[in-house]
Amino acid sequence: MNRLVHGFVIFAMLASCSGSHFRGGTITWKSTGHGFEVEFSSKLGWVAGMYCSIATVGSGRNGSEASWKCVKAQKWERTEGVFKYTFPGAGPFEVEYSSGAWIAEVGGGSWTLKTIVDLRDRSDTGAPNHSPIIPSKPVYFIKYGCTGDIVLPTIDEDNDNVTCRWSVGNECSSICHHNGYAQVATLNEETCTLTISANLKINDSYAVAITIEDRPKTSITIGGSPYAAGTVISSVPLQIGDVVFISFYATSRAARITSFTLLDPPPNVKQSTLGNDDKFRPGVFAVDLSWIPTGAETGEKKICVEATDEYLLSH
Repeated sequence: MNRLVHGFVIFAMLASCSGSHFRGGTITWKSTGHGFEVEFSSKLGWVAGMYCSIATVGSGRNGSEASWKCVKAQKWERTEGVFKYTFPGAGPFEVEYSSGAWIAEVGGGSWTLKTIVDLRDRSDTGAPNHSPIIPSKPVYFIKYGCTGDIVLPTIDEDNDNVTCRWSVGNECSSICHHNGYAQVATLNEETCTLTISANLKINDSYAVAITIEDRPKTSITIGGSPYAAGTVISSVPLQIGDVVFISFYATSRAARITSFTLLDPPPNVKQSTLGNDDKFRPGVFAVDLSWIPTGAETGEKKICVEATDEYLLSH
């Protein structure tokens, strides 16, 4: 099935970084329905730099090839790029996006994001497979001396079972877990839960490479090749033509919520500023989202929002 490499930088506590360096990312694809044309989507994280300032926190900026999302308090910004490419046939084809300069705190080595494009039709849907998606941030903070669980939300438009594994070989370049890198991390492959034990060194930084794989919920064939069964993934239904209003709430037992971050939302989702709970619950903060879906966005969508407290811990 299709595979997606997703890179993370995990901070054991608060770390200060400088320079324009890589902080993890994803690359996904889907068939456009026009022959062998594919639409790719890449989301890459970088140290906060020229496109990120106090004036642009929480806002987006369009560039010639990508758009930027600035999260200054957490010292990172994210580029999101979409482009189309027509392959000479149905494949499968291996696609790789690679370069160098991981942040210095994790060694500054090379990085690779790799996926497999297979445009042969599935027997259950009569259409090519969709690659799985994990909405996430490029940076997560874990308080020193604690163990943190990062549950990675998964989306699959074919309702396939999605599992995670450590990337191997050239899937992970300089940050391969099987080579002894980031041994503070463990991965539950079935639930896609990353557990970090931040107890080795204060202010330390770790990068991990994870490959996401999808499997069908029933036995099917793709281009004559059989595939084993999996389970169904649920998601949020989409309302076409109406304005969708959604409120999100968060609280922390020991700290104040200071921000909400949208993780890979659909286009044109608007986010309000941080506010108090409209139900007047003490210590609870809220953010409102509004979205007008278009006919091109027919199908099931998932909107993920992550709250961050004053210690930069995620909730």
